[in-house]
Amino acid sequence: VIAIDPRTGEVLAMASSPAYDPNWFSQVPSPNPQMRNWAIDPNRQNAALDAVTTNRTLQAFNPGSVFKPASGLAYVEKWGNFSTSCVPTYYYQGLRFRNWARFNLGWVDARKAIAFSCNPWYYSSAAKASPGAYSRQLKERATELGYRRATGIELVGEKTGSVPDIDDYTSPRAPWYPGFGLNMSIGQGDVLVTPAQVARVLATIVNEGRQRPLTVVRAFDGKVKPLRPATSVVQSGNVSGFQMIKQGMTWTTLIPTGTARHELAPWLFPVRTGGKTGTAETSESRRNGYAYTHAWYTGYGPLSNPNFLVVTFFQNGGEGSGPALKAAKRMFAARWCVDLGRPVKDQNPCTGELSDMHKRMDR
Repeated sequence: VIAIDPRTGEVLAMASSPAYDPNWFSQVPSPNPQMRNWAIDPNRQNAALDAVTTNRTLQAFNPGSVFKPASGLAYVEKWGNFSTSCVPTYYYQGLRFRNWARFNLGWVDARKAIAFSCNPWYYSSAAKASPGAYSRQLKERATELGYRRATGIELVGEKTGSVPDIDDYTSPRAPWYPGFGLNMSIGQGDVLVTPAQVARVLATIVNEGRQRPLTVVRAFDGKVKPLRPATSVVQSGNVSGFQMIKQGMTWTTLIPTGTARHELAPWLFPVRTGGKTGTAETSESRRNGYAYTHAWYTGYGPLSNPNFLVVTFFQNGGEGSGPALKAAKRMFAARWCVDLGRPVKDQNPCTGELSDMHKRMDR
């Protein structure tokens, strides 16, 4: 889990599980049986220990559909919006590409493609542009938005992930295939991102192209650290693409078939939010089914004045509309004083400023 103030880039909460006690490393051999002798092991090959000591917030994974706000934006900014039928199966050059739903979701444009998480819209976008050209545009725009590079967070061990294009497949042993472009459009294939990057990219979209580095430092040597300057990643002064993607994310929690509606609809949660579910296939899930997919959710609110943004990620955790969405809902509830055990009509959320410290923004 990583939660930030999207206006400032300040990290408000971060958690990675399983956790560990730093005191385990204060003695050699460690008093903890699991950690015993690990500190003096020159090879450090113990996968179980590596899993415990890994901060997943900064590690790269297949994002699945939480990548769609970026890929959707990259397409509509260059080639414009379009509508297509959200069919259960999409065919391209004799290959079959599946949607998550086994029934037709109707006609969708870029906004409903976000809300419904409609894979065929994204497959079609890559095919319309041609997969090679699409991959180049996607790599360029995804990099500008914050993927493939560090977030600015002051922590060691951060990965930068991968969003390749056709020009990166130069080996005869690993050539480019057009289907790669279609898979990349939905955050699969060789696309790798970190939860911290997902948070920063969503904050950039929420702020319609205004971007800040992430930071975990509030003060140094007793002095409040000034925020680093914001930059703009708006193309040609046009923010309509950002607004379109944001509208799709608000529909995710509102309209029928919206993938987060069953948890965050207005009649179920008293604060209006937007977001995106993600279910990323892995080699393990292809062998054993959806129980081994990565579960993601990224969301923000309140819609009237977004001051809280969260990304939840469960490695091999199932579907994004399940554990990841539920975890995000609990984060929202904690932030905005919502009692999930009481009816919505009886709630009085605290959706104002987090504190005076969070008013430190460039005007």
